Amino acid sequence: MSPFLLTCLLILLFLFPAACSTTATSVYLVRHAEKAAGNDPGLLPSGTARAHELKRVLEHVPVIAVYSTDTNRTRQTAQPLADDKSLTTQIYGDTSVAAGIMSDHGSEVALIVGHSNTIPQLITAFGGPNGISIEEDEYDNLFLLLINRLKRSGSTIRSRTKVLHMKYGAVSP
Repeated sequence: MSPFLLTCLLILLFLFPAACSTTATSVYLVRHAEKAAGNDPGLLPSGTARAHELKRVLEHVPVIAVYSTDTNRTRQTAQPLADDKSLTTQIYGDTSVAAGIMSDHGSEVALIVGHSNTIPQLITAFGGPNGISIEEDEYDNLFLLLINRLKRSGSTIRSRTKVLHMKYGAVSP
């Protein structure tokens, strides 16, 4: 290799990291806890216990934003953690919340509480895989999305999402 090409290559290697940065966003997603029957029900006692278990599980995680759909069961699931972190639960309506979290919380941690049909959609909206399903009687799923974005000059040039599927609280049937 010629000295000129070698010099150009070395310059590029030193300049490229300076021009690029990596940001990582962490998003926890859970379905609301066990609910009572009826139109817009609240939580059952077992659901309230699960909501407090979620707070315990995430108590040492630096969550800076909590999101919930506008239903009693999701707000009640989010409330113990939001109270513990002195946060106001933000209401969201659809998967566009993913783009908002990515722009507003670039290298921070957020919690989203949703439903058995919306959590899989949100995972996909954040760049995770399709095909995740949550059964109607499953309440113990805890998903952690680790979203790494390589940015150059303010715009994302590559993004990669890892999904960790965990369980918390009492085991669902």
